[in-house]
Amino acid sequence: MMKLQDLITNIIKRVRSTIDKYQMIVPFEKIVVGISGGPDSVCLLHILYRLKDELKIELIGAHFDHGLRPGEDEKETEFVRSLVESLGIPFEYGNAEKDIRKEKGSLEEKARIERYRFLENIREKYNAQKIALGHNMNDQAETIIMRLLRGSGITGLRGIPPIRDKIIRPIIDLTREEIIYYLNTEGLKYVTDSSNMDITFLRNKIRHILIPELKRYQPNIVRILAKTAEIILLEDEFLELQTEKWIKENVFFIEGAAIIPISRLKEIHIALRQRVIRNIIRKKIGYTKKISFEHISNILELIEKGSPNSEIHLPYNIVMKKRYDLLICDKKRLLEDYSYIIDGIGEYYLPSISSWIKIEEKENLEGLNENAVLLDAEKVDFPLEIRNIRPGDRIYLSIGHKKIKDIFIDMKIPKEVRRAIPILVNRGIPIYIWCIKKMDKRFAPKKDSKKILKISIKIEKIPFWKKIYGRKNNVA
Repeated sequence: MMKLQDLITNIIKRVRSTIDKYQMIVPFEKIVVGISGGPDSVCLLHILYRLKDELKIELIGAHFDHGLRPGEDEKETEFVRSLVESLGIPFEYGNAEKDIRKEKGSLEEKARIERYRFLENIREKYNAQKIALGHNMNDQAETIIMRLLRGSGITGLRGIPPIRDKIIRPIIDLTREEIIYYLNTEGLKYVTDSSNMDITFLRNKIRHILIPELKRYQPNIVRILAKTAEIILLEDEFLELQTEKWIKENVFFIEGAAIIPISRLKEIHIALRQRVIRNIIRKKIGYTKKISFEHISNILELIEKGSPNSEIHLPYNIVMKKRYDLLICDKKRLLEDYSYIIDGIGEYYLPSISSWIKIEEKENLEGLNENAVLLDAEKVDFPLEIRNIRPGDRIYLSIGHKKIKDIFIDMKIPKEVRRAIPILVNRGIPIYIWCIKKMDKRFAPKKDSKKILKISIKIEKIPFWKKIYGRKNNVA
């Protein structure tokens, strides 16, 4: 049988092994240790203190008071202060500036946000590199069960990451029983948070009711779930690398919008396809908390069955647009109706499309360019109007009148591009459409025309849509 001291040594070695395995700490780093006063954080602090010379690190103890348990919180703070100062390391204290119980949302989540904000401030104050937290193997098992019950995907089933950005969890591979054993053997005191017994919280219900019941069927359920999380973590990291590689090779970004070729997206497995979409959304807004499996499924259906100009609106003011062979993830930015009155010869600025329009008289048919139109001056009347498309707009072509909307559809012009294209209107009748160069030939000048108007548009700033669709041969 292993001696008591050997068991303690083994626990410390396992923590050191976890630190090395995940490369949590490098020599000469400063580590802020979050200490609640409970068994987990006291064990974490004590083991890191024993390893500090070996690891060549400096420690800062930090305690945050949420102000949710009057009387109990104050005693907890004094306990932590005494513990930290007894080790001769700096102690930092913070408390909640407002009562988070009065705000909407999960109390547990709001408390976590406040605590992490405080720890990050302390890290910055000391110019520290890491924040160490006392999550353990039981916390990991509870988290996985919680996420299973909420219908999480594979990324959620990774559980609590041993390391994420500046957060490290050195005792993640210790069970709660091992932590209590370590504290009792070393004669270390700790405090018990009364809220941990409140089974109105889902985590506590899982901890005190569900896991003990599961242990009747599998005594090693905590270790098994933690091992499952480790396996999922490795496989999920691999899939993330494949996803990022595909995005780098196939997706381009313009002014914050992500442009995805649908034909290439369809070539990859649906599991990778889902990840690409979710990662693109994450790149756009920084997180995907309110993006559900149903949202992703709807986007996949949009790709397969949606019309060429369909779209799905997502939380955070994000829209996923199908535009023929392109899938575009962007914020909502549909151009509003615009209209400008042209009173006569001269230059006019059109701010909605960042362009100048110039109207001049000509004596012959020379000087035409791709952004200009020549008109018989005797057939048009000032004031003219330049505007974007309106419902029911038609233009007379050689084949007769045709709806401008139908022309745009035939030419596979995306919705937002249609809204940007300027149309020249004479006495309420569209007579010329820029960009696609469709003209009512009845207004075209002839060789014997006495006066000719040249109307040209000069783009001051390349429009957003041109940066996207200008890359595609099938879009005007």
